Formats: sequence, C-alpha cells, structure tokens
Amino acid sequence: MSFTAEIGHYAGSTSAYATPIAQWLTDAVKVVVARIGALAPDMLEQFATTAAVTDGNGVSLAAKGRVLMVERDASSAANTNDDLRTAKPVKLQFKNQLSSTSSLYYAPKEDPKYYVEAGTLYIKPTPSAAEAGVVHHVAYGAVNDTNETIATFPDEFKKHVVLWVAMNVLHAKMVDMMAQLPTDLDGDLTTFDAISDFSATMASTISLPGAFSVSTSLPDLQAMPSISGEVADAMTNAKNFMDNAASEGITTDVEDWLNNEDVEMVESVLQTIATELQRANAHLAQHQAEQQKQMNAWRQEVEQYQAELQEEGAIKGHDMSKYQAEVSRETARIQGELAEYQANIAKKYQAFNSRIQKEIQKYQWYQSQLAYVQQMYEQCWAPYQGAMTDQNTSYARPRK
Repeated sequence: MSFTAEIGHYAGSTSAYATPIAQWLTDAVKVVVARIGALAPDMLEQFATTAAVTDGNGVSLAAKGRVLMVERDASSAANTNDDLRTAKPVKLQFKNQLSSTSSLYYAPKEDPKYYVEAGTLYIKPTPSAAEAGVVHHVAYGAVNDTNETIATFPDEFKKHVVLWVAMNVLHAKMVDMMAQLPTDLDGDLTTFDAISDFSATMASTISLPGAFSVSTSLPDLQAMPSISGEVADAMTNAKNFMDNAASEGITTDVEDWLNNEDVEMVESVLQTIATELQRANAHLAQHQAEQQKQMNAWRQEVEQYQAELQEEGAIKGHDMSKYQAEVSRETARIQGELAEYQANIAKKYQAFNSRIQKEIQKYQWYQSQLAYVQQMYEQCWAPYQGAMTDQNTSYARPRK
C-alpha cells in the first residue's frame, strides 16, 4: 500500500491532489522531526545521519536539519576516525581566535571546536582526509510514496506523516468547495441546465393604428352678410312720419293730423309709412335669403366633413379591432412563455438548493473528518509527551 492510498482512507478521494500530496509528504517529514525536537530532542538521533568534513570548505547546512553533534579525528593513524573527539560550538565572533595558541578559544585537535557562518559549518583545526571531521545532523529522509518508505525515519512515525497529510487534503477540499459552489441561479452548471433570462417581446405584425386622417378640415362659419342700410333708412322714415315730421323737412306728422282730426291726411301719411315699412321688409327678406344661402352651404360642408369622419372612424375602428386581437394573441403567448420560464426557475432553484444542501453535507463531513484525523494525530503524539531517550537504547522512555 502507498502513503497516498492510506491517506485516502482518512480523506476520501485523493486523485485531484497528487501533486500537493507529494509536497505535503516531504513537508510532513519536517513537521514530525520538528515536533520530536520540541517534545523529545534526545530522540532526534533516530532521524540523524552524518556528513564528512575533510577540508577547510566546511559543510553546508542548507539541506540539513538540526546539528546534533560534531566530531573530529585527533589521530592521523591509518585507522581513520579511530580517535574522534567531540567538537564544541563557538560563537561566530570568536572564529579567528580558534587558531591562536594564546587565546582561550584556541582549538587543538584534541579539543576541536566548530562555528557556523552564512549557513556553513566549519571545524577547527581544519580537518583533512587523515583527520576527518564528522557532522551528525538530522536528515529529512526522501519519501517513496509507492513503497511507503522514508529514509532515516523510524517506522513508528509514518502514521504521523499520513495523518498530517490527510489533514491537509481535507482542508484543501474544504477550500476548493468555495470555488465549486454556484455563484447564482444563472451559472452554467452540470447539475442542471442553465436557463436564459426571460426576454419575450411583443411580436405583433400589426402596428397600432395612427391618428385620424381626414382630407378636409372642419369648415369655418363664414361671416353673415350685413343688413342693407335701406332697412334702417326706411324704418327711420316711417318713424319720423309717425311722430317726428321735422326730421323729414315737413311740419306735420301723423300725430299732428290726428290732433287736427284730418282723417284724409292721416290715411295718406300712414300709407306713406306703410310703403317705407314694405321697403324695409323687402331688404330684410333679401338679407335673410342671402344668410340662409350661406348657412346651407356651410351645413353642406359640415355634413361632408362628418361623412369623412365617420368613414375614417370606421377604418380606424376596424384596424383597432385587428390590433387588439393581435395583442390578445401575443399576450397569451407571452404569458405561456412566462409560465414556462417561472416553472423552469422553480425547478432550477430546487436543483440549486439541493446542490447547496449536498455541498453543505459534504463540507460538514470534511469538518467532522478533519476533527477526527486531528484527534488521531494528537493521540499519536501522546506517548512522546515528556519523553526522553535512554543513553543505552534508542527507544523512548518516560522522563524522570
């Protein structure tokens, strides 16, 4: 079984996380080693390896873990490393005094020392092939996922690695869920078909009837002919003959003749008055005839205009009926499409809500599973809380 397969038992499918899992396995080794260094530093020897130093170039610590011990051979005899002496660390500020025999920090080969500068560890006196130095340091062993092996890494801590990576996979799945959730109802999701926004418009082939269009205008009432001045003149004469003779240049009117009881003159003057009145009536009759003629012509024009209005009204009424029928049909069609759109929206919302509920359940499972794996991970560390390594064995025992 591979590490990835074992991780899948805790985190579910891992197919989408192959690349990060490869990195997390490497990171997990460093995390475990770091925690061992905090809980039981004596146990770091189980994760250690050595690096030889045979010249003054030192050894780079860039790819190495914590330095546990530094040694240097004090004898140049043929049996290499037969007289290893533990080197003591010295602060960088005293590095130049390590070669001075008069300095308290002088480093003879029987009492070697070392310092670190710019990430490189140097041993003094300078080692050689015959008198080599040895740096014991923590090694972050290479991970073989397929074979489920980790170099310089005790088997008892492999479970820690698996659980730590499983926590990262579960957390990554929870983060990825945010990108997978639909942002709105119009999202084009594979869970259900996307629905286009409702945009139905009236597709009537008949335009709304225009305004009335009549070729003639409403006729204006013409000014009536004026009454002839003959009428006024005749009426004035008749009046004067009756009681105002002086205005006519005579001395006696009807009233005067009546007072003189001259019947013949009364009748004669009345006959004259009657003649004047007839003249006035004749002119009035002519005026009324002309007035009636103009009124008849105006009525005829009005009747023609009314006839055109009725004809145009009938045409517009017919067009309006056709337009209203078309509008009714289009309204019914749009209402049908709207009903279908609303039904699709309801269906889509139901699917959207179902998906959200499903994603919520999945997220809750990730949460509970992450808490479970975290608990297991911490339980795996319980035996090492307050532990130290016995000097005569590599196994952990309770600290006294």
